[in-house]
Amino acid sequence: MDERIDMHIPLKERLCFADYINNGGKSSLFIDFNPNEGGQVGQVIRYIHDTDSNKVIAPSFEAYLQHFVRKNSRTEDERERFDEIKIL
Repeated sequence: MDERIDMHIPLKERLCFADYINNGGKSSLFIDFNPNEGGQVGQVIRYIHDTDSNKVIAPSFEAYLQHFVRKNSRTEDERERFDEIKIL
């Protein structure tokens, strides 16, 4: 588990803004308003239902959107290379 996430706070107390299916499993994206020490208010969490795991994927919703726009405004070859770059 990601130490920046307070696991004592239920998911329903975070803002879910996307659900999607990948590799046959369901994932959801949440905005976290109550992070642990070391985390940031507004960080974006990816929750994977099948493994019941959480991970911070961006320090803020703005950073997540900027990454999403940059990634999707490239050619397919550029996107493959861009996927190797992490947001954090």
